[in-house]
Amino acid sequence: MVGTVIGVFIRIALALCSLYLHEWAHVFVARGYGAKVEAVRLSVFGMFARVRRMDNLLPGQRAFVYFSGPLANIMIGAWAYTVHHLSYVGVIWLRDLALINAVIAAFNLLPLLPLDGGRLVQHVLGNGFGILRANRFMLRFGRICAVALAVLGLVQIILFSYNITLLCAAIFIWRKNVVMQAQLRMECFLTLQKKPALLRGSRGKRKHKVKILSIPADTPLMYAVERFGWSYIREFNVEGKPVREETIMSFIFSPYRPSVSESLAMPIGALV
Repeated sequence: MVGTVIGVFIRIALALCSLYLHEWAHVFVARGYGAKVEAVRLSVFGMFARVRRMDNLLPGQRAFVYFSGPLANIMIGAWAYTVHHLSYVGVIWLRDLALINAVIAAFNLLPLLPLDGGRLVQHVLGNGFGILRANRFMLRFGRICAVALAVLGLVQIILFSYNITLLCAAIFIWRKNVVMQAQLRMECFLTLQKKPALLRGSRGKRKHKVKILSIPADTPLMYAVERFGWSYIREFNVEGKPVREETIMSFIFSPYRPSVSESLAMPIGALV
């Protein structure tokens, strides 16, 4: 009995240490790129690092910040698994450490917001289809998956002695995908304001892609903004005249403009 209790406490301690190292991997990489880390907090659903100034990072840098946490767990798990199998006697806690880190990495790489895997998929889809459209898709997909996880969680409770793991995960994912819409929208606009300067770099020496899209002059600005991506500058061909995304963003956030919603409803031809 005593051995069982000690084993449970050891596994809990290993899980907490693995979560802590996961978050500090995010912190280490983010600080290395110049972001500001405010706090690493423990909650019911795990540990979270609050990072500011992510919009000052290049798209590839942000993606690596998101991937660094699961990568740390993969490396720890691989080390623990290798040492456990190379050991003559076999250290039981190393086997548990490998399993715990594999589970943490796999869960965080699920393509759901706000998990790291969801952020990586958001980055890929944002480059392919536009940041705002990718955000809407990810939030809807997350809510659908949360409902599916809740159903599986209820089945798990019935069949496996009231295990509520999946149900807690479903509640967490549903709640985050409901409240993140405003956060993602603000994050998107802050990034779009700074992106041209970041992609061009100092003195305009950094290489960047320019993607051209031809659209009619009566197309609303919202349509254009929804097609802005992370890693390139979008340029619109409006009746033979180029309109770059920084022109649109400077108009939307100009102190002399109407409200943002009214600006987004205006035709892009008004800027030509």
